[in-house]
Amino acid sequence: MADAITEPLWQGELLARRFFVVGANSGPRAAVEAGSAMLRRSGSEPLTAAHVMLSYSLVRLGRLDDASQLLSPPPGSGAIPAADQPWDQWALFITRVAALVCAGHLREAEELLTAAYGRVVTQPMAEARAYVTGWSAFLHLEQGRVQSAFRRASESYALFQELGRPVAARLPYVDAAQALALAGQADKAAEALASHDALGLPHDADV
Repeated sequence: MADAITEPLWQGELLARRFFVVGANSGPRAAVEAGSAMLRRSGSEPLTAAHVMLSYSLVRLGRLDDASQLLSPPPGSGAIPAADQPWDQWALFITRVAALVCAGHLREAEELLTAAYGRVVTQPMAEARAYVTGWSAFLHLEQGRVQSAFRRASESYALFQELGRPVAARLPYVDAAQALALAGQADKAAEALASHDALGLPHDADV
């Protein structure tokens, strides 16, 4: 069906949903195999929502160089989206940040997230702000900054909940619980995990 759709936006949306379902049910390896043709991207064509799901599957597999190469912004585009750009462009940016953090490039990731937060801080109900604060929490955990990690994670999951995006709220809830546990607040960490479980979301497949 995707081959019959020529409009890049809608083809990307359809493929993104396919990769999401495959990744959730069969794991990231199956999602990458399903999108193997997209890994041979030349670097000049625009990135789509499908690249979000495919690259995140690469990050989950530990193929960080492949994810970074796939997500290289097209020539002439900025490293950080404009505040009013659609969700898929911000999700692509966040996946690039995720690859940097997982590869240990914490300073580079922090510079990008700090600049991005400056763009979205004045938009209290923006989905982009929820993504930026959520991955800032993930970064701060890697840096050992547990109090800051909890603040950013709390901001992120509260915003995702207000936006009606419980699936996206899952990771910041876990980060908040981890930050509280590392801060020695076991009871509050358990409360955060209980709130996560109350979302009632299915677990993704691992491989």
